[in-house]
Amino acid sequence: MTSKLRDAIRLRTQPVAVLKSDTLPQGALQFKEGGGGCLIALLNAAAEGRTAAFTATTTGCFGGRVGLGFQPMDPEIFRFLGTGTPEHPGLCYKRTQELLAEHA
Repeated sequence: MTSKLRDAIRLRTQPVAVLKSDTLPQGALQFKEGGGGCLIALLNAAAEGRTAAFTATTTGCFGGRVGLGFQPMDPEIFRFLGTGTPEHPGLCYKRTQELLAEHA
């Protein structure tokens, strides 16, 4: 399946939509209950045309749980997305944690 959006903005993969539902799609990829994993792997599979599903108990990473709304926003996420700590470098999406908080 090819989308007009993909062609218009010249994406290499399909655009991905995240939809909230009370039921899981039949045959959807998902991590094992209690094991979890980083949601990026499943989003990549969705960009290749597969269906993926996430739940609070199968999304293993903290950032994924916050981003999908399974866990409340926490100041720790600003550190992770921003400047990080000496032990764990951040992703540097914004120059400071305060700039991230302004857009949360």
